[in-house]
Amino acid sequence: MTRHLPPRYRVHVYFNPNGEPRFASGMAITKIGDDGGSNYVEAEVALPPFGYCVTTPVGSYQSLADSFGLYEITWFSNYSYDEWTNIHLRIPLRDTPRPFPLNYRNDS
Repeated sequence: MTRHLPPRYRVHVYFNPNGEPRFASGMAITKIGDDGGSNYVEAEVALPPFGYCVTTPVGSYQSLADSFGLYEITWFSNYSYDEWTNIHLRIPLRDTPRPFPLNYRNDS
């Protein structure tokens, strides 16, 4: 049984209490700017009250999930299934008004 994620995957979480459900997968996203960024979004699932995004960063660029301030929880895979611990997370609040992955704008 495999306990760790393959190193190319990164998992992020956000708090989404009022957003629309979102199910997306298999999209390449590029951001051009001073901070750069490039990802292949393996999957994003938003079912209030939480949303999760699995990305595969490309090259040495900062992950777009990081640039949007999502909280990385990839390190959760270091714990065993039945292991208990107390942790405090700073999970950001994001809205999902559109069906597109990594789109948290409220254009209304």
